[in-house]
Amino acid sequence: MGVSRVAPDRRLACRAAVGGMFVGAVLPAGGLGKAAFTAYVVGRSDAATTAQAVGGVTGWEVAKMAASATVAVAGVAGVLAAGGAVETAGLVAAAFGGVCVTGVAAGALVVRRRRLVVGLAVWLLAGVARVLPGRWEPPTRERVRAGLDAALESVGVLARTPQRLAAVTGAAHAAWLCSALALVLCLHAVGLWVSPAVALVALPVAGFAHVVPVPGGLGPVDAALGGVIAALTGHALATLASALVLFRVATYGTRVVVGGVALWRLRAALR
Repeated sequence: MGVSRVAPDRRLACRAAVGGMFVGAVLPAGGLGKAAFTAYVVGRSDAATTAQAVGGVTGWEVAKMAASATVAVAGVAGVLAAGGAVETAGLVAAAFGGVCVTGVAAGALVVRRRRLVVGLAVWLLAGVARVLPGRWEPPTRERVRAGLDAALESVGVLARTPQRLAAVTGAAHAAWLCSALALVLCLHAVGLWVSPAVALVALPVAGFAHVVPVPGGLGPVDAALGGVIAALTGHALATLASALVLFRVATYGTRVVVGGVALWRLRAALR
């Protein structure tokens, strides 16, 4: 996205991304907070402009969403090929497809109806400013429109650069596959054999529970994850509970510890 390849700039961008894991883990609706934090830190440095930073973060989120669809489709195909829970897998696939279509429609709305999106953003930011009187002045409509145009242009740069697009797409798929591997290993650790295909379905579907504004999705994501696995395998939720706790400790705990250390080092670097 235009971030300099000079070592200090790359280190700063990496620290911002890893530090954002801590922000995403401890804040309600942390996914948005993580993206905003990463874009803010990179944008306020010499590594990239704010528009490039926002565009880069947006491109990564879009790549993860697209990868989740690919991973979920592969998982459903694997479950159907194994002959397990055909009806349930079909319902899960239909629900997931509906959410993905909604996401694509929202993206198309941002691109094609920018004036409407800008007006909504200005209205929301004005509401935030009224809650914080005298502390923050909301950006003007022109500034919001310029920022949106620049961010979309930065995403377009990614789409027009095959090498970068391939790298980002590969990284997004690798992230999902690593999470699925961790889930399968945690299930095996407590004596439950579950097909990797089930994990490939369960994780992207459960990820939508992050819309519930609780830190790290603790609770809603676990319930959704356990529910999907139980529906596809027949295991009781009580049996799955220990594996899900182990999985969350391994993943959530790693984000908090590693992200916290990166955030502390980032704070020292920006002084």
